[in-house]
Amino acid sequence: MNNIVKLCCTGLVALALGIAWVGCETQPVASNVTVDPPSATVGMGQSVTFTASGGFDYTWGLSDHTLGTLSTTTGDTTTYTSLSSPAEGSTAVQVLTVVSSIEGSANGSNAVPDEWTTEVYITHI
Repeated sequence: MNNIVKLCCTGLVALALGIAWVGCETQPVASNVTVDPPSATVGMGQSVTFTASGGFDYTWGLSDHTLGTLSTTTGDTTTYTSLSSPAEGSTAVQVLTVVSSIEGSANGSNAVPDEWTTEVYITHI
């Protein structure tokens, strides 16, 4: 009789823990990080401010550092300044990348991705 009571109690504890575990689910980070403006055209010496939204912990990067610079590489806002003017009649394209990441999600039970990348194209004229 005692074994039956122990088995029932063990089952109830397991059921309660299972319900508690399910109740601890977290909401996933938005999977669509956006940047405003979504693209830009610049001339030599011109600047454009970009703002990211829809994620966490933003890191900005450039495909070609000879074309321009960023005011900052972290945070939700950065300003791009053109350092280059392409030859007459041609254009150059800079790819501005923003990565949104959230720490600690790699080992989480709900399999939330660690990061998302969004690209913005900056055309130099």
